[in-house]
Amino acid sequence: MSRYARSQVSGPAMGLLVTAAISVTALIVALIIDVVILATFRLEPPQKTQVVVRTTWGAAMLVANFVIINGALRMKQLESHPLALTACVLGMIPCLGPCFVLGLPFGIWGLTVLNEPRVRRAFR
Repeated sequence: MSRYARSQVSGPAMGLLVTAAISVTALIVALIIDVVILATFRLEPPQKTQVVVRTTWGAAMLVANFVIINGALRMKQLESHPLALTACVLGMIPCLGPCFVLGLPFGIWGLTVLNEPRVRRAFR
């Protein structure tokens, strides 16, 4: 049964991992650029507020993508069914990263697989 479950979760888990890794890379670059802008340029209050809000949201998206990575890794190992479900749901939310278009099919696929009774029973 475990072998079957591993084969079922492998695809969506890898898709979520790759999608989140791309998002993390893009978000880190964006955060570095925002920090440089804040440190280097004299911005008027509206522009400064905009960059601070963008930086804060970028940090929140970064945290969400690390949760996706952790959940996808746990999914591959058949550990923590709730965290695997969370990773799938987060991967489908449009405002949590630049790659949600890729995360949407993998998240749906993952939720479908994780709700299969044979796969659910295989989780520790």
